[in-house]
Amino acid sequence: MLVSYNQLSEMTGKTYRTIKRRMNGLEPVGVVGRANGFDSAAALELIYQHSEKTGELGLTEERARLAKEQADRYEIKNAVAREKLLPADEVMAAWVRLITAAKIQMMAIPSEVAPILLEILERPDAVEIVERIDTIIKRVLFDLSNLKLNKKKGKK
Repeated sequence: MLVSYNQLSEMTGKTYRTIKRRMNGLEPVGVVGRANGFDSAAALELIYQHSEKTGELGLTEERARLAKEQADRYEIKNAVAREKLLPADEVMAAWVRLITAAKIQMMAIPSEVAPILLEILERPDAVEIVERIDTIIKRVLFDLSNLKLNKKKGKK
């Protein structure tokens, strides 16, 4: 069967320019109306061989890919709506707040321990020093474990 570039474009869903580029080198074997006519089997083979070589998808595969992308997009939107998925900038901001709070509290330990050490050094007792430092560190860690993350204003 003889087909023209336009007919091949309609049959495959590919543009005229794509059809012409993929059939480069295929000689017309006749005339269809006023256009060059090509053997449909040879033309389609060239068009779809090119798709397989370059990894391009056919119409059905492209539709399936698009449907999957749309389903993935809705899955992400639903996860965000259910608060199962958080925006990366919000997560990063929360971690920065947590690390900053931890750093501030840990840096405060020496100033809390210094007066205790001075008091204890007047009557040295290593066990008491360790216990008091341990108590301060455990308090700081407890405070850090109970930090509440404030969500951005305007969000649930």
